[in-house]
Amino acid sequence: MAVANQGKEIVTLQIGHYSNFVGTHWWNLQEASFIYSPSESEREDYKEVNHDVLFREGITLTGQQTYTPRLVSIDLKGSLNTLRQEGSLYDIASSDDIRWAGDVTLHQSSATKKNKFLEDLETRDCTDVKRLKLKDNEDEKEGQACVSYGGEKDGVFGPRLYDLDNCIDVWSDFSRVHLHRKSVFLAQQYQHNSDIEFFDVFGQGRQLFHATIGEVEERLRFFTEECDNLQGFQLLVDQYNGFGGLGAEIAQYLQDDYSHKAILTLPVSPTLYQNNSIYYDTCRTVNNVLSMSNLANHSSLVVPMSLAPGSWKGSSGAVSFPHLTYKVCSIFGLFETNFKYSKITLSNKIR
Repeated sequence: MAVANQGKEIVTLQIGHYSNFVGTHWWNLQEASFIYSPSESEREDYKEVNHDVLFREGITLTGQQTYTPRLVSIDLKGSLNTLRQEGSLYDIASSDDIRWAGDVTLHQSSATKKNKFLEDLETRDCTDVKRLKLKDNEDEKEGQACVSYGGEKDGVFGPRLYDLDNCIDVWSDFSRVHLHRKSVFLAQQYQHNSDIEFFDVFGQGRQLFHATIGEVEERLRFFTEECDNLQGFQLLVDQYNGFGGLGAEIAQYLQDDYSHKAILTLPVSPTLYQNNSIYYDTCRTVNNVLSMSNLANHSSLVVPMSLAPGSWKGSSGAVSFPHLTYKVCSIFGLFETNFKYSKITLSNKIR
């Protein structure tokens, strides 16, 4: 009996700002592994990895084909910087009429400037679109690729180096993957990096879940209902703040509504915190305990990930190794190592 190469789709949820940082590195790695014009030898190796497990095909209202992550990303208001919540793939030119007879005062803020990395990515995307149009007009031979990311000296994949450590503020500042308009959800009840109202207590996350369950459920159902053979869910959760409570409630919701599906939960925590007072250290300790306890009760497997020597209290930095030099963002490598097997195509036969 042969094993069918079914999709076995997985829906990813990134719950929290640090989780989105880790997830963005990981999605960039997935996109970098795409081979757009494989040679004969590369084609055989490429068949071993099934990217449809994580990505979905789609089409915009203008007929443009898309290949975007099967992702629900949850963060707070003001955490996207230059990225819009609906993404950039579904731009539809429209003009809204203001139905008001009185005077109108327009308040307009200056747009946030993109860093050089994002500017080069935007330039590359525009160039690729022009090439695709040229291909359609000239009716090139079938199978000849117009888009070649690996061999071009376009600044993004060429010799240019970007100092992203010192020029990014939020996770969208270095994201190279286009997202579906249903992927990003911003909770309007709290402001990112607010000095007035903090989102740092486990119970706040639980309250936020009940206030936003409709929006979250709509996005989840959009991605799950189009799957042919849903394998399960993977959750990246900030366990040390209010997102721990939100993630625990979402895990319980998934367990109740998708009881026969696997739930892999990856609680993540950074190596340094902005506030290291006794109050915040105590809050983080309580949040970590409550998050781990609740996530373990509603998940098939829980794999905590952190490069800090201890994730329960404030840390003085990343753990050091005698013969290894690395950056903190290397935590996404742990994520890829844990998850890679689920993308391997089942091609062997069971006799």
